[in-house]
Amino acid sequence: EQSAAGVAVFSIGGRFLRANPALCRMLGYTEAELLQKTHLDVIHVEDLEAVAVARAQAISGKTKARVNERRYVHKDGSTIWAQVAGAVIRDESGVPQCTVLVINDVSALKRAVRKNKRRFRRMVEMSSDWYWVQDEQFRFVEVGGLDVEALDTDIVVGAKRWEIPGLAPLPEKAWEQHRARLERQESFSDFVFLRYNKAGELRYLSVSGEPLFDEKGKFIGYHGVGKDIT
Repeated sequence: EQSAAGVAVFSIGGRFLRANPALCRMLGYTEAELLQKTHLDVIHVEDLEAVAVARAQAISGKTKARVNERRYVHKDGSTIWAQVAGAVIRDESGVPQCTVLVINDVSALKRAVRKNKRRFRRMVEMSSDWYWVQDEQFRFVEVGGLDVEALDTDIVVGAKRWEIPGLAPLPEKAWEQHRARLERQESFSDFVFLRYNKAGELRYLSVSGEPLFDEKGKFIGYHGVGKDIT
């Protein structure tokens, strides 16, 4: 009753049996109203199938309980992002009796992340002409959020920088030094090379980048910015 997190108990069929005050505030319903509903009645329509499958697998014992992220729908129709942890309660013979969910509202965090992404995108737009991302093999991958179609960039999805078409001659030593820096997973600034644009005009392109690592410290590629400095 005093938990800051939402807590719900469901029948094996998925109907609400209990809902604590925090969950009622989160969803905008009274407990009496929730007791007339199933868990799917408050799930966002785009998450219905995934939630139903995950619950069935947990009850059958095919999967273990784990923390998931899903969307709920408030009584007023607004979307609530939540992290949920569930458990299946079984009797001594292993027969499932009910399920329990602990639900934490992370909507504010989601909004903050989206705001930061928009702010990051604006900073990129103001400080450079385009933003790029490469995988661990230094191949360009698709970059969302920035319109590079109208720009003459160095971004050719699936290609490495020195493999893109239209490159003008550059001393091989310059490319060797650039590749060596990438292999050492070092940051680089203002690497300048030449490329012919769609109109056949020679452009001077300057790129800067830094390596990317996952949460375990494994190298996963590069990202950076580019500018036409012609």
